Formats: sequence, structure tokens, C-alpha cells
Amino acid sequence: MRLLLVLGCWGRTNDGLVVCGGVANDVLDITAPSDRNVSIADYLDTKFHMLKKPLYGNAHNVIYNIQEKFGEVGAPVFPEAYYRRLEEFCTLHAKCGLFLRLEARKEDGEEEPEKAIGPSGGHRRHCG
Repeated sequence: MRLLLVLGCWGRTNDGLVVCGGVANDVLDITAPSDRNVSIADYLDTKFHMLKKPLYGNAHNVIYNIQEKFGEVGAPVFPEAYYRRLEEFCTLHAKCGLFLRLEARKEDGEEEPEKAIGPSGGHRRHCG
């Protein structure tokens, strides 16, 4: 079973024009049982209860806090260029309604996990 942090938006329309159809991106795989991954998962569950429900509206701050609290010199959680793209995503899609969720996803040969929590149910769509 893989444990993934997913960042996405609900999408939006403006006067009948679809500005964004909604999107969900796997941004961090915290499956490996490293000290850092366990600490990140504990932080997300303890502070935001993300093992039970998605987080709405505070995605940018949570990503920043993950980078600052759990990154180390020479070993950031998100590589710098990728972190900047995450920030850009949050800025561009703020009006769409941002969300973060933890998603348990089965690997080949595993039994189906409980249904994913949050919008899009684990389907990946591209912003249009």
C-alpha cells in the first residue's frame, strides 16, 4: 500500500466558461518507513486529521510547513524547482478551491484500500 499526499483543486467556471476542470496531483509519496515520512504523516494526521478527511483552503501553508519543518540542508522534502511549481499551482488555482488529502493506494496484487477521501476519488485530470 502506498501513502500519497495529493494536491488539487475543484475547478471553476466563469459565466458558463470552464476556466479549470479540476485537477489532482500526487505531490509526495510518504510510503517508505523513514523517520521523515513517519513524521510528515504524523504531522498531517495530528494537526489536520488528514487520515480521516481532506484539508480545504490551507494547502499552500501546509506545503510550506512540510518544507520548513521536515526539510534538511541539502535534503529538502521538495526539490527547490518542484517546490516553486507547487507554490505556482496554489496561486493559479486558489480561486478553484484547493485541497490536500492523504490517499492510500494499492499496489499490484494488493486488496483494494478503503475509498479515497476527497474530490476526484483518486482520478487524475489535467487542468484545461
